Amino acid sequence: MIQGQAGAPRVVELFAGCGGMAIGLGHAGFGHDLLVEWNRDAAATVAHNVGLETEGVEGWDYVCSDVRAIAWNERTGRVDMVAGGPPCQPFSMGGKAGGQLDPRDMWPEAVRAVREIRPEAFLFENVKGLLRSAFTDYLDSVIASLSRPSVERQPGECARAFTRQGCLTLYSTSQRRPGRGQCPGHFPTAYSGCFWPH
Repeated sequence: MIQGQAGAPRVVELFAGCGGMAIGLGHAGFGHDLLVEWNRDAAATVAHNVGLETEGVEGWDYVCSDVRAIAWNERTGRVDMVAGGPPCQPFSMGGKAGGQLDPRDMWPEAVRAVREIRPEAFLFENVKGLLRSAFTDYLDSVIASLSRPSVERQPGECARAFTRQGCLTLYSTSQRRPGRGQCPGHFPTAYSGCFWPH
């Protein structure tokens, strides 16, 4: 574990919004190495709260920038976890559900951050709509990419072909239904995490 101020494990957060997840991670004991959000209003909200010395936001290195412009490999070996909430609009039930064809799909950038930073752990959240059957192959490819971040999906390579590569071990999502002794709702099945080449 990499320790920063007061021995706290370090985190980089993408798609940081107004800082809700960052505040939660701070309460969980993480120190923030960098928070990135492209939305100027969200960044202005954080700057306002930092200016007011609002509890929980002190010491944040918060950048208003497009994550695609960040060179994450400069942070390799400096942080313990990558976190964030990639934009949900491509997968939301209330939108057009364009998935990976929607230019707002930032899952590839979340994967790139994990690939370049090589953290001990990652934490990403998104909407329930991502679990719809229309996105199964894509979600499987995201999980495969996060499971083996050093293996890059090639431009134009379909999600299904990528997840079926022999070098990847993939655990898909499952749907648990009430009445079978399981909790209601959709839950991702666990997988074993990142595997880095030696």
